[in-house]
Amino acid sequence: MGDWPVFAGKLFNDENGRKFYNSLSGELTDVSENLANVCRVHSDPRGGCFLPRTNSAAADMSPRIVNPYEAEKISNSLQSRLRLLILELTQNCNLACAYCIDGDAYQQKNCMTRQNMRRRDAFRAVDLLFERSSEQKNPLSISFYGGEPLLRFHLLRDVVAYARKRGEVEERQLVFGMTTNGTLFDERIIDFLADNEVHCLISLDGTATIHDSFRRSRKGEATFNKVMAGLDLIRLRRPEYYQRFIQISVVVMPTADLDALQVFFDALDLPMKANFVESYGLDLENGAAKIDVGSIAAGLRTRMQENGPDYIESARSDRDFAACLLRSLIGRMQGDGKSVECGLGQCIPGVSRLLMAADGWFYPCEKLAGHSFARIGHIGSKKALLEEERVNRLVQDFYDLAERKCDGCWLAPRCSMCLALCVSGDLVSEDKFDYCCRGQRAGGNFGVEFLRATGIGG
Repeated sequence: MGDWPVFAGKLFNDENGRKFYNSLSGELTDVSENLANVCRVHSDPRGGCFLPRTNSAAADMSPRIVNPYEAEKISNSLQSRLRLLILELTQNCNLACAYCIDGDAYQQKNCMTRQNMRRRDAFRAVDLLFERSSEQKNPLSISFYGGEPLLRFHLLRDVVAYARKRGEVEERQLVFGMTTNGTLFDERIIDFLADNEVHCLISLDGTATIHDSFRRSRKGEATFNKVMAGLDLIRLRRPEYYQRFIQISVVVMPTADLDALQVFFDALDLPMKANFVESYGLDLENGAAKIDVGSIAAGLRTRMQENGPDYIESARSDRDFAACLLRSLIGRMQGDGKSVECGLGQCIPGVSRLLMAADGWFYPCEKLAGHSFARIGHIGSKKALLEEERVNRLVQDFYDLAERKCDGCWLAPRCSMCLALCVSGDLVSEDKFDYCCRGQRAGGNFGVEFLRATGIGG
């Protein structure tokens, strides 16, 4: 790395020339062959390189990992800035999706049950959200999760009524959401969701062939037609609700035909969230195979060149499959200066999101639910519903590992690594951290190459 690193970044060199990507500024700059040779000499095992300082008085701009959360900040946030409560109404589900993190394909969780949430626990969790959000300026959010939350529709309905009543008394604005597999809609459920403006995230992985390959009922039956029938029922019965509050959740498997997905979702014309499958620990054939995004990336580049670089973050792009799948990889590598001191993607556990599992245990988010290592309190606790010491320990454990692994990495200012990505079973796993790190760097490389090809950033 040299004695005097000044800028961390990455050298890109092909037949079109040499460019240096500065991970702090997000700028791509043309470099001479001499400077390119300097970058090669000062290369880093993690794929980046450093431009050395010409003298010791120059500022060292290489990234440093820091824990930005002091104990007092964590305590104040947990006491007064909660924002989103996620209620796992049940751990039961009417489907048996092949890649479900609560199913048999993963061997990471160590405390899954098949419990249903108790009504009094749900109400008490809502009370906790109100009591610990006095400094929260955003609307309070309550989201319903599972398992399949519509198996407990009566509890969902009661929680909405309870929260609305308390919100009216305290003059607090509320937003409701739900994640569902989309197979249980009927007119009664649809009317309730529409009347209460519940944002609904419906799992749909694409065409019948793609979707039914992995999302089947417990009896092995295909589910695509049921999901589409539910969407049609919502659209016909409550068209305004369908347009404003329905969103699709797409999980992309390694074997998926991405071009077919682009065509399918263009025709469906609904906003979506699209993510690659969590492949670590997935016991499926080709579960860890690489996905070739070249063809849909080329189409997205054309749309960005036609509509401007802001297209990928615009409302229009929410209905563009390629934009939804690739925006996190591209967006984090675009512009906006970053600090030398990097906190990566870690939040204060439980503050921006707080999940209460069906058995009453609190977790920082739905990705960590089921890992007993990540428990941060229990609804039945007589001492403290949220254990601040436990939250502090989780944060420190993450940054102890990240400082050792990531200090000086060229991607650190743009990296979204967090605790939820590196916990396996009952511990922070170095193996999973390394696995996700490789994915982060691959995504960073893709993002910069995409910007180069699009002509954004230099």
